[in-house]
Amino acid sequence: MSIIEYIKEYLELKGVVCGSKDEFDEMISGIKLYLRENGVDETESREYFQRIVTSHFNKIDDRDLKEYLICYKYISKINDIITKARFGATISLEEKAELGILLETLNATSLGEKYVPVDEIRGILGKL
Repeated sequence: MSIIEYIKEYLELKGVVCGSKDEFDEMISGIKLYLRENGVDETESREYFQRIVTSHFNKIDDRDLKEYLICYKYISKINDIITKARFGATISLEEKAELGILLETLNATSLGEKYVPVDEIRGILGKL
């Protein structure tokens, strides 16, 4: 079973249900981005990778899984900017503005600030 199929099965077992094909497609897009960022090929089938994915997803409240994956593109971009700042790179005004918008976008969902380093975000935004 591919890692994508494994994740779909995992989500089903956790009770994740999509309300539409568009919502399902957005969730799959988030899964694919998550896998790419973690160096896992979509066709990967080794149990080792399934355990890693399970370990990460177990840190996410079951009620948040669908929204987390749909919003993963925002979480990912926030983490990119935060990582850049952690390593001392200059964060441009455009990136700061984007960071603010991304945080507002997450706050408009059920996720809020649960899965992003909000103190670091506020530290960067405070340096406008």
